[in-house]
Parts: sequence; structure tokens; C-alpha cells
Amino acid sequence: MNMDQVDFAAYFEHVHERPPFPWQTRLAEQVLREGRWPDLLDLPSGVGKTSAIDLALFALAHRPDDFPRRIVLVVDRRVVVDQGAEHARKIQARLKGATEGAAGAVAGALRALFGGGAEEAPFTVSVLRGGMPRDEE
Repeated sequence: MNMDQVDFAAYFEHVHERPPFPWQTRLAEQVLREGRWPDLLDLPSGVGKTSAIDLALFALAHRPDDFPRRIVLVVDRRVVVDQGAEHARKIQARLKGATEGAAGAVAGALRALFGGGAEEAPFTVSVLRGGMPRDEE
């Protein structure tokens, strides 16, 4: 499947087994259309801001020449840092096993960036947090 044919909502549903919120779909369309992120995502707690990780991976897979290969989620609360890492690991696990459809296309496009094989995870997750050893991945 060509990444031009891949729909963000289909990718998101495969990973999370539910559709994205409307604002997430609109943000995906905006980011891909403009080729850049807005300066700020100012949203209330509990509306799915951590899913910006999903969108960042999707955008990178879709347009690898326009988006950075390192995705950084900056949060000022330790518990939210851990939740963000857990979220990223869930995406990683779901994409690692994906071989077809939107998720398979995203996983394949991400692996192509580093020449990874189908058995490899399409990306790595590292956590940097004060008071813990640095993750060298």
C-alpha cells in the first residue's frame, strides 16, 4: 500500500481499536497539508494530546523528507512522562506485528528509514527523565 493511500483514521484505529477524536484527524490533515506542526497544542487534560506521538509517526512515514526522525514529547510531570512512554510502546508493539493495511504501510515506511527488516520494531522508544540513568538508544 502506498503511503498516499493511507488514512490517518484507519492507522489510528488499528493501533488503538477506536477512532481518533475529530481534532486529532483535523490536526493530521493540517500537519500533512502544511508540512509543519503548529507552534503549540493548547488542549485540556484528557483529550488525547499524547496521541500527537501517533500523528508524528504517521507524518514521518508519510513524508520522511519533511519531518524529523526524532520525535520528542516534552512533559513536566513524571507520571505523564511514563504514560507517554507506555503509549509509544503500545504503538510500537501494534506496528511491529502489522503486515497489511494502514498500520502495515506505516510500519513498512518507518522501517525503510533505517533499512529494518519485517521482524524489527519500526522505531525505538527512549525515556529521558531527571533522576534516572540516561537511555542510550
